[in-house]
Amino acid sequence: QRRSVYSTACPLFRMPLSRKARGRLQLGVCFGFVVVLYLVLYISLRPASGPLSVPPGALRAHLPSGIDVPSTLSGRTLSKQAFVLVLTSATELPGARVLAYSLAQTQSRTSPPLVALCQEGCFSEAQLALLGSSGFAEVFEAPEISVPSVFARDHSWFLLRVWQLEQYERVVVLLPSFLVLQSIEELFKLELPNGAIAATRDCCDRFDPSLMVICPSRSLLQQMLDQLSERHRVVDPHTPDRLRFFLNELFADRWRALPFTYRATADTFASGYWKAADMKLIHFNNVLPFSHEPMSPSLEYLLPLHDRWWDAYGVLEPDLRID
Repeated sequence: QRRSVYSTACPLFRMPLSRKARGRLQLGVCFGFVVVLYLVLYISLRPASGPLSVPPGALRAHLPSGIDVPSTLSGRTLSKQAFVLVLTSATELPGARVLAYSLAQTQSRTSPPLVALCQEGCFSEAQLALLGSSGFAEVFEAPEISVPSVFARDHSWFLLRVWQLEQYERVVVLLPSFLVLQSIEELFKLELPNGAIAATRDCCDRFDPSLMVICPSRSLLQQMLDQLSERHRVVDPHTPDRLRFFLNELFADRWRALPFTYRATADTFASGYWKAADMKLIHFNNVLPFSHEPMSPSLEYLLPLHDRWWDAYGVLEPDLRID
């Protein structure tokens, strides 16, 4: 009975083999099965190659045009905290990839994930996929935020969308003009009063919103939009950095100053005020390393900082460096 089953299942067992030879054949088949199983498990469970610890293929989601958190995100959040990079143009992709690389190189393996918040309509499917394979755990797309018509052409207001990410309890907001030099995970442990933020000091006792620590809140976002709608005449549409002015007015007594080490500005490098070895982040607040603008002789003091950025980019794209 057993022999007839073997004969039906595998032609090899219809061969005139001795009992000893048949036993060796069965042992060989079992051994081969174990080897194949081991290889499958090894390939699927081994850590991702290269310096980035986040596997390719980020989660994709669309934020609604209002301020609600989409239900499709329920149960999918990877962490209660996150680094959020805000992107409004495809020209920022090199900066986004270098920031992701430098962040992965400096944070611990238990660090909160990095997610991208992209303005809808500014990125192709291939560009969004590139973000997903560059170390971003999630890629969100959201429409341009609704602001009074006098501000309609200013894409910087899209930054307010970070308060919509209520699935996270706390986020560290970054822009692609940053290069991370040291771990900044401690920002998630800062004590912040309810509704307050943390940011680096700019000038005249104001803060710069290019790096912020916030607790997302849809109700707070709605208050911002209501105030912007009511007070848009106060925020002169011809004033530079209107978003910075608005946020400083809104959080005038509700922000905590972060040390200068969290935003070492490139324009102060020549003064010798700081050394890169002591800083946690460099902010290229004047000339971006990945811009196509020629550098004037008066700004050549930035070359050592730009070289640091290009060293990181050279790891990602070794054949595309522009000298």
